Amino acid sequence: MNKNNNLLKKMFFIFACWIPLNTIFSMGFAKDKSSKYSECIKDFGTMNNAAVHKCAFEASEFLKVEIEKKLEQIMKKISEKGNFEKKDDLNKFLQSDYHWKSHMELQCELQTEYIGTPMLHYCPMTKLEKRLEELEVILDGVSN
Repeated sequence: MNKNNNLLKKMFFIFACWIPLNTIFSMGFAKDKSSKYSECIKDFGTMNNAAVHKCAFEASEFLKVEIEKKLEQIMKKISEKGNFEKKDDLNKFLQSDYHWKSHMELQCELQTEYIGTPMLHYCPMTKLEKRLEELEVILDGVSN
């Protein structure tokens, strides 16, 4: 009886989340009409788990490249400062990036487990987009 109860709860949860999730996935990047995700979803032609997986994965790969560029620029700028305090800042920055990656992976693992499999690629994509924005702010700060 308990197993049936758990199954019913999971089925209800999935059904209750499907409509809001479908809206989130289809409109998640609506503010940026030129985003890789939005373009891919449009090209895919239909909204389903396969579209979310494919498009979020492709957008994530693009964002990872952009993030790596920003990380290199920031490390170069910090290193150019040349004094001991700035070298300590570089170590702090590298530690914070390592912890950010761990945080993202754990959060997305939980979202995938409790929200659903579309979060497997969608969650990292949204976190990577925010991380790119954060790194742009840091780069602006170390460039001054």
